[in-house]
Amino acid sequence: MKKFQVNIDEPWKLADKVIKVTIKVQPLVYFYNYNKFKLYEFSNKCIAPKSLLCELSEYSNLIFPIHLKFGKETLSIHEFIDDIDCLYIPNSVYKDSVAEEPREIEILNSRIKKATKLIMKPFSSTFLTIENPKQYLEIHLKRSYSVLRRDQIISLIYKDYSIDFRIVLTEPATLVSLIDTEIEVDFEEPYDSFK
Repeated sequence: MKKFQVNIDEPWKLADKVIKVTIKVQPLVYFYNYNKFKLYEFSNKCIAPKSLLCELSEYSNLIFPIHLKFGKETLSIHEFIDDIDCLYIPNSVYKDSVAEEPREIEILNSRIKKATKLIMKPFSSTFLTIENPKQYLEIHLKRSYSVLRRDQIISLIYKDYSIDFRIVLTEPATLVSLIDTEIEVDFEEPYDSFK
């Protein structure tokens, strides 16, 4: 009988709170199907090889969704794909890194508290021209970001450009999950507004 994956007959392992994995990392723009995934340039989501999922399947206590630490950023895996051999991450995250290839990344094997409240501060008053800004934030945040950290600067797409925001407050913790949660989103006056 043909095995579905190479480690199917291996005994289970118990994972610590952090699993260290060595893998090649490339900017998302290098991905062969970039046009399908280009909206994730403004996100904290990445594309991973299925071989990584196979490697992680050795652990009996792995916590999903899978989050990984890359430098100071916490990323989540948007999709596992068969025919790739490296991790594709947003260009903005990649350009801030200086490590050699392949890189050691940390898989976070712990639950991240669900966000209950976010306060954001836009850099541009262009944000105030959006018809329903709270609805825009709630939709675009959940689509593009799975976790947010207090004082993080993020970009969200609006029409044909992006708007930058600083995350001023995250409750109930400094790092919060946006997955399967109802979030109260509020915003402060833009940095460039004049009173």
